[in-house]
Parts: sequence; C-alpha cells; structure tokens
Amino acid sequence: MSTFTYIVKVASSKFTIDGGPAPKLTFRDGDTFVFDQADASNSGHTLQFSATSNNSGASEYTTGVTKTGTAGQAGAKTTIVTSGSTTDTLYYYSSGGGTHGEEFSNSGFNTTAENLLKPIVGGDSTAEKWGPMLNQSIDQIVPKSGGTFSGNVTHTGDVKAGTIKAEDGTAAITVADSTGKVTLAGDFQVNGTTTTLDTELYSVDRLEVGLMILLMQCRLIKHMQQDQL
Repeated sequence: MSTFTYIVKVASSKFTIDGGPAPKLTFRDGDTFVFDQADASNSGHTLQFSATSNNSGASEYTTGVTKTGTAGQAGAKTTIVTSGSTTDTLYYYSSGGGTHGEEFSNSGFNTTAENLLKPIVGGDSTAEKWGPMLNQSIDQIVPKSGGTFSGNVTHTGDVKAGTIKAEDGTAAITVADSTGKVTLAGDFQVNGTTTTLDTELYSVDRLEVGLMILLMQCRLIKHMQQDQL
C-alpha cells in the first residue's frame, strides 16, 4: 500500500495539514500516514489520535501509532499504520488540549460520472474530508466495474485483460493466459501502408490485395491483345 506524509503546523489554535486548517482526513485501510511535526509551531502540541472528538473520552488511540521525537523539533512526527482493524472513525487532536484537530476516518468518497470512487477533496481554506490532495497518488482512485471513458487513454506499463469486449458486450478479443494466443471474434482490418507479421506459419482463408488484382488485370489485357493479333 502507500505512505503519505503531511506537514503539520499550528496556527490560530488549529493544526494545519499541508496548509489546510484542521481539515477532515480520510484514510484507506492498509495505508501509512506520517504527520511531520518538525515545525517549531508544534511545540507543546503532539498530534495524537482518539476515538472521540478532541479526546473527550480521555482515551488516546495507540493501535498502529508511533510517536517519534519532540513536537516542534527536527525529526518529530506521528505515524499511523492503518489496517482493517483500525477504528473506522478517529480524531486527531493535540496533547496540549484545545480544539486543534478534526476527524480522521475511512469514509468520505464520491462517485464520479465515469463510475470511479474518489476522495472528497478539500482546498487549503476548507474543512472538507481529505484536505489538500498534494500527497495523494493515483492508486487512491479506485475503478468500479462498468466505467465508461471517452477520449484518448495513455498508460505506461502492462495492461492485463483476459477478454476485451465490443460495445454490445460480446467478446471481441480473447488472450489465452498460458500460450498468449490472441483470438479475434470478427474481421481483422489494418489501416496503414505496412503490415509486418513475424511468424513462420500463415493461415489465410481469404486475401484481397490491390496489387494482385492489378496484376490479374494486366494479364487479362495481354491475353486480349494476343487474341486480337
């Protein structure tokens, strides 16, 4: 899974996360979040977690949490490694009291028009879930089945698919896992000036080539001329 680092400061009695004042944050089970508290403004305000807002239940949540160094000094940070057993809704708060933090939960996703799940993105001056998206990566956008895309798609790396389907849902291209054999369910059309096949065996049921037709026409004309003689 992924590791994300947030830069934490204190301003106006609030934690700022990458510049956003106390934003609600969303986590995905399995990801690691590092809250960097090296900035001097964090002095006396170690970022901690609780199952209740502002730790009103007076019980710090420590599962998967590691606190390193002293808040406000170089190397200070609070790290939480999330998992399926992490409490669904947590709150980050200050060890020095006050109302410095907000919600930290594994809920808060939107569905796009393309049928994708994405986090609710908050700007620097808002308190929407997730906060600034600066440290989030593309693997946080999870495709659901049935998504539809338009326009060009560029991808670097392997694309794995057993079956590529046509618009009507029928299988159009099938790739065998063990042999790599590609089966086309329909006509194969190539638009271009050069087609290269690197194989020792060609099996062709029907081949129509403009040059062959031209040669046949030339031969027919030649025979007609000979008959006239």
